[in-house]
Order: sequence, then structure tokens, then C-alpha cells
Amino acid sequence: MVFKKNFPEQMKMNLLENNFRTLYQQNPERFLDHPHSMEYYNDILQQAALKTGSSFPEKLLNNILDEDLFFS
Repeated sequence: MVFKKNFPEQMKMNLLENNFRTLYQQNPERFLDHPHSMEYYNDILQQAALKTGSSFPEKLLNNILDEDLFFS
């Protein structure tokens, strides 16, 4: 089964996802595909929240799970 063929609606990105893609493409010098601290991503998430009106990026900023909670 080919996912794209059978679930075309799932392949479309919503406004927030499109905004994240645009910010990613507009900032290649930031290496957003590499791991960084949340502080490093803070401004990108705020820009995404402002452009889309979505609260999801702000929720990401306010609910940080530290790896120390899982690994000692």
C-alpha cells in the first residue's frame, strides 16, 4: 500500500506546518535540522506562533521535558 496514494489528505500540511517549513527554508544558516537547546529555537517558535496564531509553538516553549528526567 502506498500511503500517499491511499491517504492524500494526510499528505497536506496545515498552516503551522507550512510556516515551520518556510522558516526552516529561510534560515539555512541556523542548521535547524541539527540538535540545539530550546533557547536556540525560541525565536523561530515565537515567529511561527505569531504568523499562524497557533498556540502550539508557545506550548512547546512552556513545556520542556529535560532529558535528566529520564536518564540519571
